[in-house]
Amino acid sequence: MRELSDFEKELAGYAQPISWKVLMLMESVDEFAGEAQMIIKTEMTKDREQISQDKGRVIAMGPTAFQDPEVFGEKIPILGDRVLLNRHSGGRILGFYQATGKVVGAEGFKKEEIVELDVRIVNDKDINNILTEDKKVIFRGEDNG
Repeated sequence: MRELSDFEKELAGYAQPISWKVLMLMESVDEFAGEAQMIIKTEMTKDREQISQDKGRVIAMGPTAFQDPEVFGEKIPILGDRVLLNRHSGGRILGFYQATGKVVGAEGFKKEEIVELDVRIVNDKDINNILTEDKKVIFRGEDNG
């Protein structure tokens, strides 16, 4: 768990979840593919992967989120936790943008890059794991040696 950034706190102020809903800021997908990270993905591929993204950060919760002890037990996420969702969970909230600080464009037409954020509202039951470290998890097949 980490503290919410000022930006995340401001974002949570624009969309207040009700009842058992949870507001999530989803992670961005990588722009590159392959083991050497040298293959640039097309915009269509990145968009498709972003829609099915299953990792994000909890930035706001409704008043009754995670309140059923028979369903959730003792281990429940708190604000700032990085979590794993059921794939394709929740509804996307459009219209949230952030400046990246990266300057793009040809000479004379340079501007700061603006990206749309993947903000979702999900049911508390769609969160199935709290990720303990901000590291990528690599799943491998059975090791025969």
